[in-house]
Amino acid sequence: MVKTSITCFQIFLVKGMKKEKVSLIFSLLLFSVPLYADDKNQRQIITVTESSQIADANALQNAIDRVSEKVMECVDKQLAPPGQCFCRYPTELSNFKKKYELVIRRNPEWQNATVHWSAEGAGFNLVFSALRRQIEMKCN
Repeated sequence: MVKTSITCFQIFLVKGMKKEKVSLIFSLLLFSVPLYADDKNQRQIITVTESSQIADANALQNAIDRVSEKVMECVDKQLAPPGQCFCRYPTELSNFKKKYELVIRRNPEWQNATVHWSAEGAGFNLVFSALRRQIEMKCN
């Protein structure tokens, strides 16, 4: 049996770090998850090149970015413990959930896949199993 693993990063926020870097770090923390699979059940990687699918992926990424910005603002201003900041912004969280559901409805093959696309000279990845766990997270 061949095992594949992608490990989580342990990252510590440093005061004074530029917000762009903090947002990137938050995205890495949020969407870098351990993935273990044997050769019969490896995670599918889908490279998207069709414009409508790139638009879906970009729209979901934008919703994620809006949540990330709010969470990082909460962490930066110490409005709540970092683990609770995600739930402090129900509007952005709701928009993220709705966008995720719409994208999955349009692209059901993405549900358990990692989706990769390029835009404006940069490469992007969304790990939909990690996104689903965020969607399912309960807020108090």
